[in-house]
Amino acid sequence: MTKLEFLKQEFKNRKFKFKKWGPPKDNLNWSHDHCEVCNKEISNLEGGENEAYGDEKNFYWICKECYDKHMHELVEV
Repeated sequence: MTKLEFLKQEFKNRKFKFKKWGPPKDNLNWSHDHCEVCNKEISNLEGGENEAYGDEKNFYWICKECYDKHMHELVEV
């Protein structure tokens, strides 16, 4: 199974919204995340992307470039 096939299963029934990065709702001490596709750092720290597409629980994050390039493959709209 490819990474994109795996993510398609994981993203089923999830809604993504472009927003400022924030930690998962169940772990507010979280310092950063990574884009699920390209592994780019997403955070409020210097050097990280501070806005990206996050799911409703702030668990999965996708950078803008990967969202624009791959989300049509990953979620049904």
